[in-house]
Amino acid sequence: MTANLSKNGKLLGLGCSTFGGSKSKKTALHTLHVAFDNGVNYFDVARSYGYGQAESIVGEFIQGKRDRVIITSKFGIAPPKPFPFMAQVKDVVRYAKKMAPGITQKAIQTYSTSQVSRPPITPRLTIQSLEISLGELKTDYLDFYLLHDCPFEDVVSEDIFAALEKAKDKGMIRAWGATCENDNELYKYFEDYSPIRVVQFPYRFNDEFVQDKTHPSLSKVIFSVMSQSAGRKEPPPSFFNHLSINQQIPGLIQNLREAWLYIASRELENGVVLCSMTQEEHIQRNIAIIHAPDLSAKALQVMKRNVVAGRELPKPIESGRIKESII
Repeated sequence: MTANLSKNGKLLGLGCSTFGGSKSKKTALHTLHVAFDNGVNYFDVARSYGYGQAESIVGEFIQGKRDRVIITSKFGIAPPKPFPFMAQVKDVVRYAKKMAPGITQKAIQTYSTSQVSRPPITPRLTIQSLEISLGELKTDYLDFYLLHDCPFEDVVSEDIFAALEKAKDKGMIRAWGATCENDNELYKYFEDYSPIRVVQFPYRFNDEFVQDKTHPSLSKVIFSVMSQSAGRKEPPPSFFNHLSINQQIPGLIQNLREAWLYIASRELENGVVLCSMTQEEHIQRNIAIIHAPDLSAKALQVMKRNVVAGRELPKPIESGRIKESII
């Protein structure tokens, strides 16, 4: 299986950041089985995910399936150090999150942020982290190996570049790149001089980088697609019935989160849309949205304007002709 996503087309990827953390091993393995059985074969992990346990969970799952999956892992953020009764504490946190999800999630995020460790990026760390990831994942290669939200200068430094290229030549990785959450740095990854071949970044509703077609050799992975609806009031069901794609496939999109998934997956011509999904219904619905027919560019633009506004916009009449409204 090639690691060049531009040749694979559009994929729905499973984000595994909660595996071993807020999601137990049992839940994580069930999620992986459901996703894989429904056609999802791209799994995204990192050394820091799940208190350092996410990779081993994914590694257990992919045994006997390695040639049928695409695995991404990252380095540059160290997992929190283990502490006494860690497993019991995580069980309590999971229960508390189930009972009071909003409050507990804030507490988890605050704790996780305080425990983040960013060791200096060196060639030695680059290879050591890779070797640990390969061991945890029980595989001899990664499809993608990414620097985890590091400054661009670290990503393109000559010694790191040399270490990654050497690992690639040895067959330990198929391709390497970086994640970037800093809007002020993201443009650097799209410059012609950049050696990066994979970039993972958050989706923004007006993101020019998602639609960039001038760098066909750059594989794009987008995440936080559904967060565009955070804090937004859901329109009535009738709003979704009027979306062009729902008029073709009734009931395909039922909320703003799903609407944004459809929009982003159409704006991304080639690459991966990452979603953190554990419920079977959500996995199946997200897959259906990814595989749904495309709209014309004009219809997609109108849909996006309506979703941004959260309502169906009127079509004003000008010079006796009906024109689409623009906000």
